Amino acid sequence: MELSEYEHERRSDRQMYVKIYCERCKIEKWVRWDRVQKGQGRFCGRVCANAQQKEDGLKIRGMDFAHYVYDAARDESYAHWKDTEGVQHSTTYARWLWRRVNGEIPEGLRFRWKDGNPQNAVIENVEIVTSEMYSRESSERQRGHDALCNP
Repeated sequence: MELSEYEHERRSDRQMYVKIYCERCKIEKWVRWDRVQKGQGRFCGRVCANAQQKEDGLKIRGMDFAHYVYDAARDESYAHWKDTEGVQHSTTYARWLWRRVNGEIPEGLRFRWKDGNPQNAVIENVEIVTSEMYSRESSERQRGHDALCNP
C-alpha cells in the first residue's frame, strides 16, 4: 500500500492522515498513516472492530479448526475447538486426528501412538486397538514389562 492510493493530508500535529472507509459500515474516517501501514485503522471505532472480530471468529468454529496442545505433565496431546455456539470441546489429539481423516469411530476402540510419542502427531503414527488390549498393555507397562514383547 502506498500513500498515493489514499486521499491524504498533513495536519497541524505534523502527522500524515489518510481517508479510509470502515470495512464494516463504510463510514468515512481520517486515520494516521502510520496506523494504516501497520494494518490498523481499518474500522471507524471499537464497535465495528469488535463486531468484525466476532464475525470472523464464527468462521473458524467447528472441529476442523481445532488447535493442537501438548501437555508435558501428562505426556499427552489434545485437540481443542469451539462449536458453532461457542462451547469449548476437547479430546485426545489421536482421536481427533483419526476422526477427521477416517470419519466416525467404532464403539469400544481406543487410540494410541504407534511409537509411543504423543508429540509425533501424524495420522501414520495413530493406531486403533480394542479397550481390552489397551488395558492389558497399560497394566503391563505399569508393572515394568514391555507389553509389545509379551503376547
